[in-house]
Amino acid sequence: MTCSSCSPQIQKYGADPASIQWKVVRGDTASLEIEFLEIDETTPFDTYGWTYKATSYDATGSILDDLPVTATTGVATITVDPCITEK
Repeated sequence: MTCSSCSPQIQKYGADPASIQWKVVRGDTASLEIEFLEIDETTPFDTYGWTYKATSYDATGSILDDLPVTATTGVATITVDPCITEK
């Protein structure tokens, strides 16, 4: 059954995505920690069941490297190993 007068409801969480410039020293391990907070900006958001994916690319080529992401309640940490940062 469809309803022509019904409109979908969209829930928007948080602010617009930030533009992040992650500075990494060539050949070093680097980590980026991303926190997901409730509207009070203090309480960790329940991210149970979320799937994370992070990739990096070499601007001179077209290869995407998968980056490991570890997650806890309200926090995702992306790590880049030296074998990737050397590029």
